[in-house]
Amino acid sequence: MRDDYSARQLSGRRVFWGVCFGIFAFIFLICTPMIFESVDVDEVVVIQSPMSGELAVYTTPGYKWQGFGSVYSFKKRGTFEFKAGSFDDKLGQAKGGIPIRFTEGGHATLYGSIQYEMPLDDASIKNIVSNYRSDEAIRRNLIETATNKSIYLSGTLMTSKESYAEKRNDLFHYIADQIQNGIYQTRQKREWIKDPITNQDKEIITAEIMLDPAGVPLRQELSVLNQFKIKTFAFTPDVMPYDSTVETQIKQQQQLAMEVQTSIATKAKAEQDAQTAAAQGQADIVAHRKPQRIVVEAANSASTSGGSGKTSSESTVTSPSKNHFSAASLVYGSNMSLCRSSQPPCRSFTAQVS
Repeated sequence: MRDDYSARQLSGRRVFWGVCFGIFAFIFLICTPMIFESVDVDEVVVIQSPMSGELAVYTTPGYKWQGFGSVYSFKKRGTFEFKAGSFDDKLGQAKGGIPIRFTEGGHATLYGSIQYEMPLDDASIKNIVSNYRSDEAIRRNLIETATNKSIYLSGTLMTSKESYAEKRNDLFHYIADQIQNGIYQTRQKREWIKDPITNQDKEIITAEIMLDPAGVPLRQELSVLNQFKIKTFAFTPDVMPYDSTVETQIKQQQQLAMEVQTSIATKAKAEQDAQTAAAQGQADIVAHRKPQRIVVEAANSASTSGGSGKTSSESTVTSPSKNHFSAASLVYGSNMSLCRSSQPPCRSFTAQVS
């Protein structure tokens, strides 16, 4: 009887402790994500202590002690994209781009992307966490704001024509530099330019970048990204469509440029043809004069030989040449013309000389 009571008591204790262990295991499984935090290799994790409120920064991968604290995680590298999305009927262009305005009033929309890299030192990370709690907040409030402002203000440094021609690379350099380092300090100046369409002079107001004595651009304000030690790189523009008015001007300017190049090529070809014709004419004159000189020199030689007493065989050649010499002299005197085939004396004389 006593043994049965002891067995039932032992069994009850086992059940009790089994239930307790099960409840503990269930609570442990539920609370495990709040006890430990897994840090990926491409993440920066900040854990705030629930008791003291202190921030612990982790940049290496592995499980870290969380202790029911708040967790803030960021990617070490990210990308902000401002690429074409759905089409906006009101604006007449694709959504997602950033507008840009040029000095003469032309507009365009720039599409592309830029990458950024988070700092890894504790002080900078804690500063970021105190102001922005997520990757989305960093992209929206830091990267996007700096990019929009830099792109828009870079357009004031050139005209629409310069932005798609001689200063296109400068435009992208200005944008990337201002995103990272801050907006340029500029001063306005008035310039007279010739309108490529109307060919009329017009006055425009342009912005000139101010430089220090060392030639470094002065900044109107420092970039907020530098304050948080966030680095931007790989600024990649995709396309930059202009508004309809500027697009029409671009096409007309391209057509005018093609016509000018065609005109220059045609003029150069005409000059080359003229030089070739002149050279060919000179060669023809030389070619026509050479046979005439041979005829005259042969006639003179024959005349001299006849007067100085040659052999009988030479006399048979030179005696008829006396008659031909006068014909050759007559031909030579009349603008060095060649003997015509219809003149028998000249034809027989040429045969004798040859």
